[in-house]
Amino acid sequence: MKTIAATYNSDVLIVDTETANIEPLDVQRNACNRVYMAPGDMHFKFIDRDRSIEEFDVKAGDIIIAFWDPDFPHKYIKITSDEWKENLDNYNKQIKELNTTNDEIDEAC
Repeated sequence: MKTIAATYNSDVLIVDTETANIEPLDVQRNACNRVYMAPGDMHFKFIDRDRSIEEFDVKAGDIIIAFWDPDFPHKYIKITSDEWKENLDNYNKQIKELNTTNDEIDEAC
């Protein structure tokens, strides 16, 4: 049986438990440029330079990924994932706490 195993330093491996073979799982370079979280239920619309239009509906918490490569067929995609949202919420909470701490230090100085 093959298992995908991630290490603590983010290496991802394919482990075959029957043959004891271990090989790396190739990283997919995706040219992801920016990550956004929809603040509410709304419609997303992008008009490209060539006037082509991409549009889709998003719900609060949906993730919108922007890609920088102009040759990609989709410049923006929507991801609906509780895990993505949880990670982004956690990151935003950490940044807010850090900014609060920095503001408190600034006031004390």
